[in-house]
Amino acid sequence: MDNNNDKQHKVILKWNKQELIFDLQLTQTLSELKSLIYEQTHILPDRQKLMGLKLKTSGVITNTTTIDELNLSSKIMLMGTPEESITELNLSKPVQPDLSEGQEEEQQDTPWI
Repeated sequence: MDNNNDKQHKVILKWNKQELIFDLQLTQTLSELKSLIYEQTHILPDRQKLMGLKLKTSGVITNTTTIDELNLSSKIMLMGTPEESITELNLSKPVQPDLSEGQEEEQQDTPWI
């Protein structure tokens, strides 16, 4: 018996000058692929942008779309930033002073010409 659970498909992602290769069962979902991508890249699934995904038929790709429903004939490009890099960037930003406080007082003291 030929069962979809036994069939696998190789998915190749290009990210940050690297090739990531995943062997997936046809019944696995896009959400499961994104979890595997997270394990290797530390890019949260919600922050992952997968360019080049196409369905075999018309419709909308969602996280519940299975690998079997996708037309994965070419490489897919992954866009996203690892969570650690975002945290480092946020920590390195200088704190901006809150300019909203005291502006009303300054405006009242300003003479109009």
